[in-house]
Amino acid sequence: MINTINKIETKILFLDKDNLLSHLNKYDYIFMITHKKIEELITKSMFCDFQYKTIFIDEGESTKNLSTIESIINELALFGCNRNSLVIGLGGGVVSDITGFIASIYMRGINHILIPTTLLGMVDAAIGGKTGINFQNRKNLIGTFKQPENIYIDLSFLDSLDNKEILNGFSEIVKYGLIYDKNLFFELVDNFNQLISLQNIDKLKEIIIQCYRFKEKVVAKDQFDKGERMILNFGHTVGHALESYYKDEGISHGDAIYYGMIVESYISYKIGLLKIYEFKKINKFISSIQKFEIKGLNIDKLLNYIKMDKKQSIAQNRFILLNGIGNGVIKNNIEKEIIKEALDKI
Repeated sequence: MINTINKIETKILFLDKDNLLSHLNKYDYIFMITHKKIEELITKSMFCDFQYKTIFIDEGESTKNLSTIESIINELALFGCNRNSLVIGLGGGVVSDITGFIASIYMRGINHILIPTTLLGMVDAAIGGKTGINFQNRKNLIGTFKQPENIYIDLSFLDSLDNKEILNGFSEIVKYGLIYDKNLFFELVDNFNQLISLQNIDKLKEIIIQCYRFKEKVVAKDQFDKGERMILNFGHTVGHALESYYKDEGISHGDAIYYGMIVESYISYKIGLLKIYEFKKINKFISSIQKFEIKGLNIDKLLNYIKMDKKQSIAQNRFILLNGIGNGVIKNNIEKEIIKEALDKI
């Protein structure tokens, strides 16, 4: 599959030694950004067959900061990274964000590829060219747009993930079903336990490709997130606010997005876009998924985080909503009382 986005070619390939090595041979130096815990996976894989310098970063959303970026740039410069070097991001969403950001600013831009090791990375974080780091408790406040040359998928990495990480990735798959493909959503409802237990890896591979095709189609129309691409943020306006609110208590991105989708589905129902039976179907399904327990939520404080969302403009109260299951829409001027009522559903 090849996607041309603003004359930048992005490919998603299922990983094998030949197609990877043929791509790497043209570079002077190769650098890999990854986590220490993935080191064992590296030594057992094809990565032992070529030379590269590994740069380890800490795990977790808190790693996405300016200090980490400075440290990586220091290492790249120390080891001679030049314009004909390649940076590989091997890991989940945090690694993808940081690798893309580094590749976009080092020497005004060098090539990078992404090899996502999490389901979240395979279906969402590695796709689309967004990069970002956090600043002053605001998620992805600093960032760029930088398309990877290739995205390589190796489904064997999923075997290393625990159930929580699998569920984390499925939050984005559920999102795709709700905003784009109702058949995908109902397939998830009917087969969720089988899918999250990785019993049908061929079906999961089909779903990963399906998610990629949807996102690349949207990104091709709106690379810089000025219009239609915002639909991909369904559940994320509230979700990102919850991540900021509970940053010290370890809520995962996936759990925050599950809750965000419930809230934003309820808003859709309240303003007449979603039928009550549709909301109940969504709510029942997402509520049945094991996730972080919300306690003692201060709605006014959470509303302040929502106002910081990058998609918001002055006084617009912009949300991505559902005009029926499978059809995401952008809506402005949502009444504050409806938002508060919806947040009570968490």
